[in-house]
Amino acid sequence: MVQCVGSRDKSTHIYCSKICCAVALKNARSILQKNPDTEITICYKDIRLAGKDYEHYYVDCQNMGVNFINGDVLEVKEDPETKMLKLKVKPKYGEEVELEADLVVLTCALVPAKGMEELARTLNLSLSPDGFFMELHPKLAPVDTNVDGIYICGVCVVECPARAIQLRHYKDDQIFAAVSGVLKEV
Repeated sequence: MVQCVGSRDKSTHIYCSKICCAVALKNARSILQKNPDTEITICYKDIRLAGKDYEHYYVDCQNMGVNFINGDVLEVKEDPETKMLKLKVKPKYGEEVELEADLVVLTCALVPAKGMEELARTLNLSLSPDGFFMELHPKLAPVDTNVDGIYICGVCVVECPARAIQLRHYKDDQIFAAVSGVLKEV
């Protein structure tokens, strides 16, 4: 698995998508639970896990034998004879290594959906420079927008942490109160 493809790079997308590491670890764990003899290597820039609940994925994967290489994948080529994939990897520390794999999973940057600009115009919502919906305030109002009654969460907000589908920082009663208030006005 190759993490951060097209993200955390000035030439493509500078931002971290914030869910990819957790998803890669979850997938590695699931694969090894079903096929314990599988060899898995994760090439990464940094393992970024938002929230305390995700650290166990990393520890489980280490205990299950997942190989982790902190570095950049420089090249992926197919061997014409064996049809195996050859990867040149430059670890952050140490000499360049070559890996062989029958499958390479590229974890690509999240990008705004097509039509995001049109939807933002229609709803009068602000967009970040990267084209994602802007929260009212990243710490104090992370799901609120510049329009009363419209809340954002998930991958339409790139800065959303690994629990991307939840309304973060809000308790159920706060969410219910906000939604109930909107519904009463309808």
